[in-house]
Amino acid sequence: MNFSGEIIRNSPIPFYYQLQGILQTQIEEAGLPPQTQLPSEAELCEKYRVSRTVVRAALSALQRDGLIYRVKGRGSFVSQPKLQQKITLLTSFTEDMHKQGIHPGGHVLSQEINFANETVSQRLGIPIRSPIFYLERVRFADGEPLGIEVSYLHFPGYERLETENFENRSLYEILSTQYHIVIYKADLELEATLVRPPETELLKVQTCSPAMLLRRTAYDINLQPFEYTKCIYRGDKYRFISSLQK
Repeated sequence: MNFSGEIIRNSPIPFYYQLQGILQTQIEEAGLPPQTQLPSEAELCEKYRVSRTVVRAALSALQRDGLIYRVKGRGSFVSQPKLQQKITLLTSFTEDMHKQGIHPGGHVLSQEINFANETVSQRLGIPIRSPIFYLERVRFADGEPLGIEVSYLHFPGYERLETENFENRSLYEILSTQYHIVIYKADLELEATLVRPPETELLKVQTCSPAMLLRRTAYDINLQPFEYTKCIYRGDKYRFISSLQK
């Protein structure tokens, strides 16, 4: 494998950051397939005339960004591309996965009638302690855990949701076909976060791994909020994209 580029010695940009950029460009522009092995630390040190500390810092940064993964005793390898979700379109997780040729899945952790706390009551426009339907699931992509999704729902007839089978089924498809509720618009919030200890085992990552926190309030055609959802997505597996126009 012939990695090009060079370290600019008199640049104020740290060597590790320059090397990170060089390797990232090679991975992305060359379109290296997943599981392609990168040159060893010793080879990178020799080629770019930098210390092993610099090389390790660059590789660690690429690993945090989800571009590579490292296997102890074997080296560094190109990761699977991150899954994408367009935040300009109102689509479900299931639809997003199907569009990318990926088999979606879900495992129900909890589904029950619960009560709205202050946040949920504000989001859904209902009094505090109002009964709501609570659904918590782990979402999978080709069998790999991708995120944890918690949904709070309130609309006429929501009580029947407690008996529905949400295992590997789309919530929005069930709402549309069986309850005649179609999402018309949604308010969306995104922020960076870290995976907490209770979530690490479910997502198969280490504590404090980077993640994206998504909050969404969905409205029906009458502009009535019917769903408030919080999702934690693995930062090494997921990317949100948008198209902006002036």
